[in-house]
Amino acid sequence: MVGINKVEFIKDELKILNFDYIGNSKKDFPIWQYCKKIIYTNASSNLKKMISKSNLIVIEVKEKFN
Repeated sequence: MVGINKVEFIKDELKILNFDYIGNSKKDFPIWQYCKKIIYTNASSNLKKMISKSNLIVIEVKEKFN
């Protein structure tokens, strides 16, 4: 489940209307469009460029997860 399908699940099935989301993929970008904040970790340089162009609050989690 990715992108808008994940947003619909969160809103419709889980009944969570306001949420923040942590991600690390271009596939997460559509989800962030429904959040107040972009929270990311281990993002590629291309994703960081996309994130920097958004008008949302951005939080980077600098930890590395293996």
